[in-house]
Amino acid sequence: MTLEDLLSNAYLALEKAKSRGVETAEVYIVYSEKKGVELHNNKVNRIYTATDAGLGVRVAIGRKVGFSYTNILDENFIVKAIENAISSAKSIPEDIYWMGLPAKEATVGGDIYSPKIAYTDISKLVEVSKTMLSSAVEDKRITVVYGGSSTSVNSKVVVNSEGIEAATRSTVAGVTLELVANEAGDTTPVVFDLLFSRVEVPDYSIVVSKALEKALKSLHPVKLEKQEIPVVFTQIALEELWNFTLMLSLRADAVATKRSPFHNLLNQEIASTNLTLIDNGILPLGLYTESYDDEGVPRRSTTIIEKGILKNFIADTYWGRRMGLKSTGNAVRTSYSQSVRIGFTNLIVELGTTKPEEVINDLSYGLLVDGLQGAHSSNPESGEFSVVATPAWLIQKGEVKPVRGVMLAGNAYELLKKVYVICNNVEQKGHLVAPWIVFESIRTIQR
Repeated sequence: MTLEDLLSNAYLALEKAKSRGVETAEVYIVYSEKKGVELHNNKVNRIYTATDAGLGVRVAIGRKVGFSYTNILDENFIVKAIENAISSAKSIPEDIYWMGLPAKEATVGGDIYSPKIAYTDISKLVEVSKTMLSSAVEDKRITVVYGGSSTSVNSKVVVNSEGIEAATRSTVAGVTLELVANEAGDTTPVVFDLLFSRVEVPDYSIVVSKALEKALKSLHPVKLEKQEIPVVFTQIALEELWNFTLMLSLRADAVATKRSPFHNLLNQEIASTNLTLIDNGILPLGLYTESYDDEGVPRRSTTIIEKGILKNFIADTYWGRRMGLKSTGNAVRTSYSQSVRIGFTNLIVELGTTKPEEVINDLSYGLLVDGLQGAHSSNPESGEFSVVATPAWLIQKGEVKPVRGVMLAGNAYELLKKVYVICNNVEQKGHLVAPWIVFESIRTIQR
């Protein structure tokens, strides 16, 4: 299905809404093509190709806003979705904060579309996944719990009654691997690594090598003696913590409703002076880079924290206007079946100059953490968290030894002021583009 096909359906929907007396309407259509191979328990478990398409429509009648969707791009179903959205709008109270849909703006970035990914044959993914599997289990101590490779091609259009016409096509490919190791009766926790690319299927050997190293270095754990120690967060661990705390509290909806502890701290110091955070929706080769957000507003770069000072929040059109701000191009949808919400794109931590090996050699007693269990139960309003660090390793002047059952407890927002070292080894994991970060001290409890 081409972008022209999607635009044709979008304008059909807009016209059908207008013919029913609706002057304010927005149509969002997405079409995705996915291919992949899944590994499970040392076997190829599933080989799949799938397509999905759907339309979401938002209408406003005065200040009453309704939403509906359909997963069938046929005129009758499109009309039904519009009528359902109109009925929804008529049945709900007015939203006194509603100020309309966004208007058209010039874009500042471009999409990332790779024919190399788009035309990758499923046989290539089978080959990659089988090679990952065979490479990992060459070591008889290793079990592949889960893994695989995949590609995705996503086409998206947004049109509205204010003149927006946004059409994007993007690609992404990824490889993942989850392992456990067993030796002499000792079994490690699950460790994993992953790599995604916007231009080609990533080098699976990097993922295999890193996952194997983590698994084998997690065998035969030692005890942790101290309780308040420096902790090194890898990109994976930091993304898991911030995804359920900081990334939620820096959104305009949390700020406007005073659910964010930062709602009255703009232009004040909230972090160490060595910490700068930038949300960059137009980052070259970023995993969440595209020309438009899911309202058709151009993506852009927004400095959130600059040398410890809180400078901005991210916003979509509705919450931006409610706060007297412009949209920062951060409207997202998890599906055509959902209306917009606010979300980060590529959240960049400005790099430091310290190499990771320098941290390992210099720390007299610390903890290296590559994953968190229970981060989803953190409190985004207070910042409080209590998580299990897994996998994790004790660092002692260049020596790295595995530890297990270590709980970390603290406050994610207080940790912002305890950023001790920022390393220089940038990687993107999820929405976070960052190096390792060393926090001065976190309370640890070993069960």
